[in-house]
Amino acid sequence: VPVVAGIERFCMGGAVELAAACSLRGASTDCRVAIPACRFGLVYPLGGLERLSRNTHGHFIARLLLTAETLSADEAAAGGLFDLVVDAPVQRAQALADAIAKNAPLAVQATQRATRAFRSGPISESDRQALTVAREQVMASDDLAEGLAAQIERRPPNFRGR
Repeated sequence: VPVVAGIERFCMGGAVELAAACSLRGASTDCRVAIPACRFGLVYPLGGLERLSRNTHGHFIARLLLTAETLSADEAAAGGLFDLVVDAPVQRAQALADAIAKNAPLAVQATQRATRAFRSGPISESDRQALTVAREQVMASDDLAEGLAAQIERRPPNFRGR
């Protein structure tokens, strides 16, 4: 299930990792981001470092962690932490979630699985086969037939997750 985040004002420490774990992330224009672990003499947990490195640009995370400085939402977006910087991120996140919910559930699930798998770099042959099987199941689904019929008939689709 895709998770959409709308972040307002501050995103600090573990909240940055939580945000990075989301599928789509929007932040307010006044949002500030920091992970001050090094300032306190800490090394950020390795699992968190791995997640942050996979889901953002590596140099951005190095800067955020090593300097312990507070960055603007625009700087964080440039580093890959946020997809959008808007005035009303919670409302925009809701709109994105609503848009996702209108799509075919099997296609959304398979696409989410694939995008997560490819984020970490090359995937194993067994993972590639599993993703191929998932795609083939979507291509043979009733939802695909419904989506195509709805497009031709110019009506909203009625997806059933089958």
